[in-house]
Amino acid sequence: MPYNSASAAVVTDTANPAEGTVRLVLSGTVDAQRVRTVHCSIIDALRRHRPARIDIDLAGATLLDAAGLHGLRLCRADAAQLDCRLLIVRAPVAIMRVLQFAGLAENPPETT
Repeated sequence: MPYNSASAAVVTDTANPAEGTVRLVLSGTVDAQRVRTVHCSIIDALRRHRPARIDIDLAGATLLDAAGLHGLRLCRADAAQLDCRLLIVRAPVAIMRVLQFAGLAENPPETT
């Protein structure tokens, strides 16, 4: 079920109610211009699906700036308020290193 994302980095949302997981796939630049839409999409997913977990797939992301990091922190805090675990998955190595430095990554970067 795609979100209205004409100018946003959110390209799709897949909910698996049986597993209690929502997956949001981000592509392109996650910066100040797009972080608001990403945050709104997370809030919408939390409200509509009440998932136990949200995976944010960053495989298609090309840039994550300070505003994007801040937005992901807000998303994680909002999810935690509803007892939802927010995980960032499939991030490119360079972006994963930034996430690790910012304390937002749970996994070491994959080297391929």
